[in-house]
Amino acid sequence: MATKDRKRTTKTKKQKKPQDDGNRLEQDPQHREQGGWKIHLTIGPKSYEQRITLVKNWLKKNFKALGRVEVCSGGGESHGSWKHLCGGDQHEKDFTIYLGSYATMLKFVRRIEGDPIVEQLDPCKAGTDRIVGDSGKLGARFDPKQDEGRFRGLSGMPFTLEEARLVASGKTPLERSTNRTEAIKRSKARLREKFADYFLPEAIE
Repeated sequence: MATKDRKRTTKTKKQKKPQDDGNRLEQDPQHREQGGWKIHLTIGPKSYEQRITLVKNWLKKNFKALGRVEVCSGGGESHGSWKHLCGGDQHEKDFTIYLGSYATMLKFVRRIEGDPIVEQLDPCKAGTDRIVGDSGKLGARFDPKQDEGRFRGLSGMPFTLEEARLVASGKTPLERSTNRTEAIKRSKARLREKFADYFLPEAIE
């Protein structure tokens, strides 16, 4: 299992403030201390720069940035509450949007899927994410800051070392599949106990 990626930046530049119509979504304030849900957007190679620009402009208009823009050494830029590349794999995790609670994550999903900008996205290729929404283009992962889960896991949930080892064990495809299901179940129960509805309401599987 791969460990979580880290963002590396080299310099900052002033954030150009878009006209705020009071309708922009915001990251949950708890995210600073707790972490939470984030969304990955995939942009394929066709008309890449054009589509990247369109999605960036949409995010600037619809989601509130935090702090200065950070230009990353490996390419891309971070706007605090969202980033383009900066550690994300191109054509897999081109954009990452840091949201917080499950409820706030769903608000973002509804906003972007209800807008023509969704046509600029490709099907999600973030393989360990939980697919959310109806388009098949949005991958979500819960990334808490204070949890023993230090591995990316599956279905958008982090795994502890024990859960990761469980997934890797099993001598047959059936055993490995059973172990994956059990690891996801354990991770979900642990996160629900610690974060309650901030992670996942009881009615949602």
